[in-house]
Amino acid sequence: MSGFSMKAAVVSGLIGLAGVFSAGASAQAATPMISVAVSGTSAGVPVVQVNHRHGHYNRPQYRPNRYACSPRDAASKASRMGIRGTRVHSNRSTIRVSGYRHGRPVSVLFGKARGCPILR
Repeated sequence: MSGFSMKAAVVSGLIGLAGVFSAGASAQAATPMISVAVSGTSAGVPVVQVNHRHGHYNRPQYRPNRYACSPRDAASKASRMGIRGTRVHSNRSTIRVSGYRHGRPVSVLFGKARGCPILR
């Protein structure tokens, strides 16, 4: 009987050691990668730049659509059309520019697409 329990203890000990070593290897492989580069010294102190591979550090900056018509573009186009004293009102898909041309009130509706197309 004592031989059976000794055999069970050795087997369970080997299984436990294998689990400890394999858990350490998988935990080491799952750590996030961070690269550190020393780019220079400032008054004897090294300047360290840390490049994060994951996380919010690599999110792209917000850049508005350069090709869409902005209220400033619509006002500029209305000015070239001869409309003076412009007031600009914009919503989700259109830009309305109101003003005066030849002393009469005028309103032009532009679309928010490239080139500010005239809708009405």
